[in-house]
Amino acid sequence: MRAEGRSGREIADELSDETLVERFLAGGRRDDTMFAEIFRRRRLDVWRVCWRFFGNRQDAEDLTQEVFFTVYRKLPQFEGQSSFRTWLHRIAANTCRNEIRSRSRRPQGTATDLDDAAPLPSRHESPEDRAIREQLQDRLTRALAGLSEGDRSVLEQVEFEGRPYADIAADSGVSVSAVKMRVLRARLALVESHRKLESKGVTT
Repeated sequence: MRAEGRSGREIADELSDETLVERFLAGGRRDDTMFAEIFRRRRLDVWRVCWRFFGNRQDAEDLTQEVFFTVYRKLPQFEGQSSFRTWLHRIAANTCRNEIRSRSRRPQGTATDLDDAAPLPSRHESPEDRAIREQLQDRLTRALAGLSEGDRSVLEQVEFEGRPYADIAADSGVSVSAVKMRVLRARLALVESHRKLESKGVTT
């Protein structure tokens, strides 16, 4: 039973990683207090794994976000056969290896920003391919529109404008870590918004 006057954060701080996962999933992911505690508690662990692979602060930061994005989606697959920390480190290492393989196949000078990575029309694009591309782009636009103003704003600043976390933090009057958490939550909200559109069969 929840103690009177205690915040969800204070309660979460006392729980094991495994219990945090159980409660987060049991709540249908509606309350992100438990996941926020997992992120706060294990972010540095994941960052160190990514740092060992790349030896670059920005790469480590970017891959840490990617790891927790993956963890959020794969949490239902955690069966407790190993500790959550071991499971998390395995995902982090696999994410880094996949990134290394992806870079090895990527021609030098290839743009990697979200804008540049978006599908572009081709002279040889068939009408069917064009329709699929336009449908995906429209669904992404609708998914973004379904976010709160705060989530949409922070995603646009990071993904489309390329603003550094430190600049956003300075403008918002919060810590860089708080901005990173906002970005992670916004990305997860975007995935959920997109998933709802898919389940409804929303096209154009």
